Amino acid sequence: MSKWTNPTTKEKLEIYKKTNPITGSGLAVNGQCAFHGIMIKTDGTNNLALTLYDNVSAAGAPLIPDSIVVLGSARVTKYEFNKPIIAQNGIFVSGTCAGLWTWQVYYDK
Repeated sequence: MSKWTNPTTKEKLEIYKKTNPITGSGLAVNGQCAFHGIMIKTDGTNNLALTLYDNVSAAGAPLIPDSIVVLGSARVTKYEFNKPIIAQNGIFVSGTCAGLWTWQVYYDK
């Protein structure tokens, strides 16, 4: 986690890093990191089958055991973990969807 100081109160807070929003499949983080969660935005119509890999490509060991099915009608879906999952090689987000979808990964490195 990163430390951030609130400019008004001077309170130090722990915050996660996040990727920029990415459309479609892609590399989230290169190298070892702690995976805290993912936020997914769909087109509001088409369902999404999502697989997260502990790798820099859509190959190798999945980061979580099963694919996630995100309902297109949900528009915005968030998955987060109380205790992070350690990715040894990186995080690659792979998805299959007939429409557009965007995601951001929350991690610590």
